Amino acid sequence: MLPFFILDMFSFLNFIFMRYIFKYRLKLIKKNIHQSFPEKSKKEVNKITNKFYLHFSDLIFESLKVASFSEKQYKKHITYTNSEYLEQFYIENRNIVLLAGHFANWEWVSSLPMYTNYQLLAVYKPLKNAFWNSFIVQTRQRFNSIAVPMRNTFRTIFEFKNNNKLFILGLISDQCPPKRKALWSRFLDRDTAYFSGPEKISNKQNAVVLYLSVYKTKRHKYEATFKMITDSPQKMAEGEIIQNFSSILEKDVQLQPELYMWSHNRWKYKKEH
Repeated sequence: MLPFFILDMFSFLNFIFMRYIFKYRLKLIKKNIHQSFPEKSKKEVNKITNKFYLHFSDLIFESLKVASFSEKQYKKHITYTNSEYLEQFYIENRNIVLLAGHFANWEWVSSLPMYTNYQLLAVYKPLKNAFWNSFIVQTRQRFNSIAVPMRNTFRTIFEFKNNNKLFILGLISDQCPPKRKALWSRFLDRDTAYFSGPEKISNKQNAVVLYLSVYKTKRHKYEATFKMITDSPQKMAEGEIIQNFSSILEKDVQLQPELYMWSHNRWKYKKEH
């Protein structure tokens, strides 16, 4: 319930704690940044690292703040530059698979139902902590989104298809899958593993595949833009959708590197050649 100017003080204290006292995943973060931008000096890597911790701390409080957001507040803090683009596919009776990365603020994308007639199905991986899992589900569903546990994705899609309801299936698609189930793509000049689910779902449903590009325009302010990956998924070669997603995400990360979730162990698997 606290205003942002007070939350920002807590966020700064949290930044000091994570970065300099607890040193939360500091070695992994620096390693990931350095290997993704080998041309950058140690000083530049440190600068990105510090800016990442600042953003990450803000992101924690932004995610909590959603619990008290009104629709008006949401629209003040995240805007969609081309939400009307979705109505073209709604008229054509096409479902959408919407891909995004752990970049900028993916939690606030739960505001999307304010701008479209589609039902947003936000797929998530349940947390082990029951309290925080319940909190995240409740906040994501405040404005008519439906939080869908990853294991229930196909069942939920089947139910919507049977009821002739159009949906946007929101997937954070840069998570690291089990190695044996991975599709591989080049991302930040490294072989990177991806879940095959987005390709399988879009192909089976013949769904339009879009990417949501979220930019940070100032503190606690974001601008989201929909970008086409394909409207003909059944014509795409295996791995092509993931490669296109990976390329667009890479450009976003290169533009604002401090907004990527470097604390994830994204490259724990190596591709077998």
